[in-house]
Amino acid sequence: MEGFDRYLIIHSAFGEAVNRALAYAFDEALTERNGVSNVWADGYRILIELSEMLSRDTVESISKELFSMSEHTIAATFHDYVQRRFPFAYSMKFIAQRFGAIPRGMFLNDRTLFELSARFESTPIHEETLREAELTKVDPVTAKKVVRSIAEGAIAVVPVLSEESPTPQGFYMLNKLVEVPEMVAAESTRKDNLSRMKAFLLAQRVELLCLQCGSAMAEERVEGLPEFPKCDSCGSGLLALKSKIRPDVPQILQKRKSMRNLTKEEIAALSRARRAADLVLSYGKRAVSALLTWGVGPQTAAGILAKMHTQDEDFYADLLKAKLKYIQTRPFWD
Repeated sequence: MEGFDRYLIIHSAFGEAVNRALAYAFDEALTERNGVSNVWADGYRILIELSEMLSRDTVESISKELFSMSEHTIAATFHDYVQRRFPFAYSMKFIAQRFGAIPRGMFLNDRTLFELSARFESTPIHEETLREAELTKVDPVTAKKVVRSIAEGAIAVVPVLSEESPTPQGFYMLNKLVEVPEMVAAESTRKDNLSRMKAFLLAQRVELLCLQCGSAMAEERVEGLPEFPKCDSCGSGLLALKSKIRPDVPQILQKRKSMRNLTKEEIAALSRARRAADLVLSYGKRAVSALLTWGVGPQTAAGILAKMHTQDEDFYADLLKAKLKYIQTRPFWD
């Protein structure tokens, strides 16, 4: 397992179906704690993009966490990922037609396709779609065997940190998948990138802090938030993402409520939190997604949200452009 910058490259020549199954399980396991931005897999490697720079200790701790999972945990984690995020609505259409649940040759728009998973949840159509996907796209059975071999010591896991530059094998994966400008890729690839980004952002767990009364709301996935979330205690919509503000902002709020003087640093922290909260107040759940995007701060998010996109695809396309611009210009930032 090679760490470089924000990227984990797992060199695992198990084939694309096995690596894809492992990648999905690892994505689910790491998303809530480490903030996974993206995951790719080919026949020889798995690439995981995290939201923070990696250190030697982090690479070692993540390596231990992932490869100490039992076969049962791998299977359960993979199952959770597939049930929540696997993009199989298009395949489900043809299986539903085979079952006679919808007419053959019927045209379904994107919204109807998106609703198929919910419509046929807990039905044989859903189970058959999942079974077919596991037969053709992923290989969770062999993935569990790999985990067993690691537990038995037949396969060794070696965590390393590449500080100056990635290894030649790691560079190949990064150059192939990260440095290529995603927005000028083929249309099918571009749509897949946008769908993956949307799924990632909606799956994130967030904890919102009310800047009006100082109360923290219960943690919730973005997809489960109301279109315009409100504080459970006072009903205010002035909510900031706790993960995106200074950890001491709740204490600063209490200090201000008790009429004590704030330092310049505390005023600046509160001001930044307020700018982000104003966006959530004005734009609701979309503002939460924007602020969760890697490299998008309140100022950039405000510019994107002000466009008032009528189509989700256009909104996420602008978020992706902003993310790519940040990645490209970040080496020149202080």
